[in-house]
Amino acid sequence: MRPARPPPCGAADLPDPPPPARALLDAQDVMRWQGRLLRRVHWLMYGPVVVDAAFRGRGVARGLFTMAVAVAAQARAEAVVAFIEAGNAPSWRVHVDGFDMTPLGDYEAGGRTYSAVAAPAGDAAA
Repeated sequence: MRPARPPPCGAADLPDPPPPARALLDAQDVMRWQGRLLRRVHWLMYGPVVVDAAFRGRGVARGLFTMAVAVAAQARAEAVVAFIEAGNAPSWRVHVDGFDMTPLGDYEAGGRTYSAVAAPAGDAAA
């Protein structure tokens, strides 16, 4: 018998999330993952990821992403979800182009625009 999944998380469940994370949680009712409202999907928030310039291109981000996907799968999540600030082309290249994360939509927080992106949890994403 499999253990029960934890209940969905919302902004009220985090004591003090940063504005982009809070706004992403609030946007779950308008974003969709594989045809379902994000609020109805068991998912893990991945990131934010910042890699020092001296370590870029060495697989640090890939290692963190692979670990997040594995943790999400262990937690029986269906997806890992991240946010990328508009105009952050290097992050877009890494996450969307490199890791094949799927754009879910844009939202605003603190006067800035962010894109939510997602990838399936489990071995297929890594």
